[in-house]
Amino acid sequence: MKNACALMENHMEKEALKIISPKVIAKFYAMGLVDTIKAWLLGDDDSMSAEEVYNTYVFLLSHSILDIIDR
Repeated sequence: MKNACALMENHMEKEALKIISPKVIAKFYAMGLVDTIKAWLLGDDDSMSAEEVYNTYVFLLSHSILDIIDR
């Protein structure tokens, strides 16, 4: 069973890598940035400065979600 799971994971990774291009990566990060700015501008919390939003965004980009959850 472990071999089957490993084969499937390897296949899925190869399939994902086929569609990842610089354009796809750029769109992914651009959408994340736009969503972050929209949430900040449309949110009810006026206490966060643009610098705090930026620093939080940079933190999220530079850490994996698993690292953040483990904290």
